[in-house]
Amino acid sequence: MTLPAPTTIPRRGHYLIVGNAYSQATYAAPNITVSTTNFIADNSGTGLLDPTTGGFIDSLGFTSQAGGLPYIEGLGLTRTGAKPVIQYAYIRKIDPNTGFPIDTDNNVNDFQLVSTTAAIFPATGGGPTSPSFLGAPGPQNTISPVQGFTINPSFVDPGCLGPGSLTSACSLARDPAAVGTNAALGTISIRRRLTNNTGAPVTRLRFRIIDDSTSTLPVPAGTADLRLLTSSTFTANLAGGGTTSIQGLTLEEPPTQANGGGTNSSASAGSVGVGTPLANGASIDVNFVFGVNQLGDFRLGFVIEGLPTGGAQFFAGGSVSGPTASEGNISGVIHDANGNPLSGAVINLAGAQSRKTITDAQGNYRFEHVEPGGFYTVTPSLVSYHFSPEFRSFSQLGNNTDAEFTASRDVLCASTLSRLPGTRTG
Repeated sequence: MTLPAPTTIPRRGHYLIVGNAYSQATYAAPNITVSTTNFIADNSGTGLLDPTTGGFIDSLGFTSQAGGLPYIEGLGLTRTGAKPVIQYAYIRKIDPNTGFPIDTDNNVNDFQLVSTTAAIFPATGGGPTSPSFLGAPGPQNTISPVQGFTINPSFVDPGCLGPGSLTSACSLARDPAAVGTNAALGTISIRRRLTNNTGAPVTRLRFRIIDDSTSTLPVPAGTADLRLLTSSTFTANLAGGGTTSIQGLTLEEPPTQANGGGTNSSASAGSVGVGTPLANGASIDVNFVFGVNQLGDFRLGFVIEGLPTGGAQFFAGGSVSGPTASEGNISGVIHDANGNPLSGAVINLAGAQSRKTITDAQGNYRFEHVEPGGFYTVTPSLVSYHFSPEFRSFSQLGNNTDAEFTASRDVLCASTLSRLPGTRTG
């Protein structure tokens, strides 16, 4: 087929051509619909031809392909037999180091098969099977959000760059409580701040997974099995005091991703839109939540897509572990002299580990994953208050230790006033 003239594909953008059986229009509407159900035959190929030279700009083909033109670049993709009745696609790989599409002129190196179930595709003629990565097709058109380099990621709370409690603004949080079939071992949360430096309001913001250690299923032993989930907005406590709103993200569909998101899945920030743009210079804090189905090491890479432009890639990695006998918690509550909860008090943990958090609206605080056997001191502080006791010191002999305090407001007495410049008593 020939693209209509003039056809302009935006810089770093896409052009979507589909058959009449295409079912992802609410994710990305087609730029052109071809009036046949299967306009590219199975195990055939396709390419973008430059009419001025008669050569391919880029192409993709399969070994022993049914098509009549030499679409294959390098080694062709493996031909597959009867397809599972699922949503799947061959997607262009993204270089996690540069954020650019990989184009080595070798189809095997440049493309990856993904599906919503990580299915294994049977081969034809006794050849090797084709395992797919867990993920989604994620089609894009000329008005889809695009990647750029001017929406910059950073940590939400510079005072807590490591793991913290679920109510903190720390870069990472772990909840071991099971949440449905895609989070049998709980969840892990990744928090980031995105700042708009595009020079214009951003009217669409989403994040696409380009690197995921959860690939084929089952995941190898020692590697964490993580599934991207829709998350909720919550108010997080900052290590130095105060709070910030961290926005939830929506796993974008179609297709339905009953097994959770993976490679090429995207999650959108619904609070950013045409009517509620992210102003130039403004920031938004977001919360990625992944269901945990196997413990182990993990690696995740994202690109930031936006309109009119997006941001570069960013990464998160580490190890997901479960609760063990070697982990404990230190928690407590602070009330005032009348029994009312005191929120916003800064709680310092010192000793074998050093951390900081603040009390929530109910006066509660909590330090998780504290190593038993260490000696710790918990000290509360808040301007215009003193506490009884001033601090609590103890050896963490068990898995859980409660350390409660009573707060009293400081009283400014007349003798103190008499010593202040410019005051008079009597």
